[in-house]
Amino acid sequence: MITKLEVATSQLRLSIELFMEEREHISVITLAGAAEEILGKLAASAGSTPALNRRAEGARQLHLAVWGNDPGNKVFMNLKNKTRNELKHFSSGASLAVGLERECIRMLDRAVENYRLLHKRAATFVVQYERRREMLRQKYR
Repeated sequence: MITKLEVATSQLRLSIELFMEEREHISVITLAGAAEEILGKLAASAGSTPALNRRAEGARQLHLAVWGNDPGNKVFMNLKNKTRNELKHFSSGASLAVGLERECIRMLDRAVENYRLLHKRAATFVVQYERRREMLRQKYR
C-alpha cells in the first residue's frame, strides 16, 4: 500500500530532478502540479493553509483594493493553475505562449511550500531545489 503523501513526495522528487537537469519542463509542471494539489489537500487536512489558497487570497485582496469588487478566490485559483490545466487537459485547444522555466518555478515553489507545511525537516532534494531557486531568483528580478 502507498499513501497519498508518498505519491506526492515521489512526484515532487521527480519533478525537481527533471528541473535540476533542465529537462522536460512540461512534465515538471504537470508532476509538480499533481504533487502540489495532493500536498495542499493534506496540509489543509492538517489545519494549514495551502500555498495556492494563500496566493489566491493575496491576489483577491489586491483586486478588491484596486477595483473595489470581489470576484472570490476561485477566479484567482483558476488563473494560477491555467498553464498546468492547459498542459494537462484539452481546455481551450489554443497554443500556449508561456515561459516554461518560469512556470516550472511557480509550480515547484507552491509544491515545496506545501511539502514544508507537512515536514519539519526537508528532504535533501527539496533543499537542493531551494538553493537553485535562490540563484534563479536573481534571473527573474
